[in-house]
Amino acid sequence: MSVPGAFVELAERLADTAREHLRPHHRTALEVQRKADGTPVTEPEQATERALRAIIHEAYPDHGIVGEEGGAERIDAEYVWMLDPIDGTKQFLTGKPGFSSLIALLHQGQPVLGIIEVPAMQERWLGVRDRGTRHTDVNGTRFAQTRRCDSLDQARFATTVPTGDDEESADAFLRLAESVQLAVSGGDGHNYGLLASGFCDIVLDATMSAYDYAALVPIVAEAGGAISDSNGEPLGGEGERTVVASGSPALHEQVLNVLAGAS
Repeated sequence: MSVPGAFVELAERLADTAREHLRPHHRTALEVQRKADGTPVTEPEQATERALRAIIHEAYPDHGIVGEEGGAERIDAEYVWMLDPIDGTKQFLTGKPGFSSLIALLHQGQPVLGIIEVPAMQERWLGVRDRGTRHTDVNGTRFAQTRRCDSLDQARFATTVPTGDDEESADAFLRLAESVQLAVSGGDGHNYGLLASGFCDIVLDATMSAYDYAALVPIVAEAGGAISDSNGEPLGGEGERTVVASGSPALHEQVLNVLAGAS
């Protein structure tokens, strides 16, 4: 399925809007609210999602939308947009620059377009099925390509939420961390853009929702990487999953074997 150019243009417009809304609030005093699950939320991210939804409603009223702050509508539509206005709210609140807006388009449940927009750094990754992944920053635009690293002991590993609440996932994370050259923590969705551009080789995050991971799928895959859940199953637009991304299919197979405890 070829993604219509008009949809790509709309996605970039959404990313521009997220940047315009969020960049002025970087390192400003913000009132923090708590959602029902106890996680923090701010008015700028709620306002950003409202703005993104309004743009989609006006352009394509028959499209579905799933957002972290505004819930789901028309989820059975042929095309569904998934929005996470701020991935990395804790980074946002503590003045760090790596928070991002995640924007995805799903066609019949499959992610075909994804954007990681990093407003404070004026940086963006755009992945479109069969068109590659483009990385844009203050130095211009270029195609992103993962780093050639097919050996775990030479790999650079990044994670923000390494495990779930169970002992099995903790053991799996420790096996992986002990198998790589170096491991770093933090970074949220920004890590997956950095993987697409060859700066790290493996990213793992537990308990991600669909609006957290849908945008990452085309970005990683179109840059030459592989991305799945921790069992190797493809990621669509459903459910909470542990997400694993690697710089190549060969490396990904090794990562999955380590997570599964294979010798």
